[in-house]
Amino acid sequence: MTAILPATEPAAATTLLTHALTKPSETRSLRDLVTAVDAGAAWLADPAAARAALHDGHNPPLYHAWRDVVPARTTPAADGPVRWHADLVLYPGAVPAPGTAEPPRSIGHWNTRTQVEVFQVLTGRVLMLHTNLVDGTPVLAWRSCGPGEHVHVPPGAWHLTVAEHAPAAVFNIYTGAEPPGTATPAELPKYHRAAPPRLGVTITGDQLSLATDPSHPSTWPVQHLSASPDWAAPLTDPHGLATLYLECDDTALSALHDQTLRHSDHTAWER
Repeated sequence: MTAILPATEPAAATTLLTHALTKPSETRSLRDLVTAVDAGAAWLADPAAARAALHDGHNPPLYHAWRDVVPARTTPAADGPVRWHADLVLYPGAVPAPGTAEPPRSIGHWNTRTQVEVFQVLTGRVLMLHTNLVDGTPVLAWRSCGPGEHVHVPPGAWHLTVAEHAPAAVFNIYTGAEPPGTATPAELPKYHRAAPPRLGVTITGDQLSLATDPSHPSTWPVQHLSASPDWAAPLTDPHGLATLYLECDDTALSALHDQTLRHSDHTAWER
């Protein structure tokens, strides 16, 4: 069994847990994933098997999410105030459909062109997939992350989380796609902004493989990320993401926001 040991600072991890215990989680199950697939907002390598599992009464929870697990923050930025949110997500490790090669996973969605999002794995191991731009060319980037490791999702990117070793807990912070004082994240159509790449992950034994749609062969080059970007590590790695969000002043979050946009070709995404 995977030991559930926080990689972030103990005080920050305790704060996250304390806040999570005071509010209900939002659960996403196989039914939600199939609904997204049927709406054209997600892709599965074997949707027929997933539908058959639902028909047979199999509807496991894919993940439990505590949205705004700690209070949202508003920080200054070059283009005006930025609203930050923080989520804690637990992947219990349920396989979406018995007898298929689909691993435990999130639904996947697109961020907006100016949205900043950073993940840190607290326990377990996850595979993070996201679209990226390298010299203006779209690629599919991936990184396998253990406790303490971060993934910086580029603005405008589509991203998907796969639980390699569960239970896996992931903390993430992100800027709202909405101007302060307007729509909440739950009201934003993040799952329906654009069709997802017909790309995913399958698992055979302990081996993960990239899955594509045979009727629409992928032309996405694949990019392996072995670490956080050089510019990002000094901002997020020293004490962990929870400590950054909970204890650092506005200057640190503002720097993370501005540096992310400065190092991202975000204006090239038009979704």
